[in-house]
Amino acid sequence: MTSKIDIYNRALARIGVDQFISDPQATSKQGNLYRLFYDYCVDQCLSDFPWGFATTIVPAAMVSGDSPAGWQFQYAYPIDGLAVRQVTDAMGARTVYISYLRDCWSDAYRVFQPPACPVPWKVMTANANGSDAKVIVTDLDQAYLLYTRRITDPNQFDQGFIDALSWRIAMEVVTTFVGVPQGAQLAITLGNQYRNALLTARAQALNESGQDYKPDPKAIAARA
Repeated sequence: MTSKIDIYNRALARIGVDQFISDPQATSKQGNLYRLFYDYCVDQCLSDFPWGFATTIVPAAMVSGDSPAGWQFQYAYPIDGLAVRQVTDAMGARTVYISYLRDCWSDAYRVFQPPACPVPWKVMTANANGSDAKVIVTDLDQAYLLYTRRITDPNQFDQGFIDALSWRIAMEVVTTFVGVPQGAQLAITLGNQYRNALLTARAQALNESGQDYKPDPKAIAARA
């Protein structure tokens, strides 16, 4: 069983700090940085990749109020949502996650970018149920949302996420321990390790999923 403190101490070890913490309320430099960066890095790491353990797809909840100009429908942003990945219909709900994993890696920028989506959508602020709120606007009726949930229990993390998270924390705290300019240079290296961990997680996620059945060509389907 891995705890939050275990993950944080692993990050410290990766930058050569061997004075670990056992109490989340520790008043040392290590303890102060734990409270400052741990939760922030968890959210950032969850947002940077569509982790399977944090991914869900649900029917979107339509909200009242006039949709922003140019859009037909507006839906509530999930209360536990960190990143909406795709908006789709009931049929696409089955296959959109695999498509996202397969197509969202940009080798040019070494980041994850959403693949082209046949359903236009956008996150914005609009009047919803009588007050301004974060909403998802689209032209799709009865939409489904594929999104990443906020997960705080480390017992739900998979090993790939724990590895990536420890690199991310190390990247954030290294300059405080090492100083500048060396710390800033090390942060770049640690950032590369973090992105490599995301790429490894993508490969693992694809290995743990399978392609759906290929649909019949339109010409054949039309004969049915």
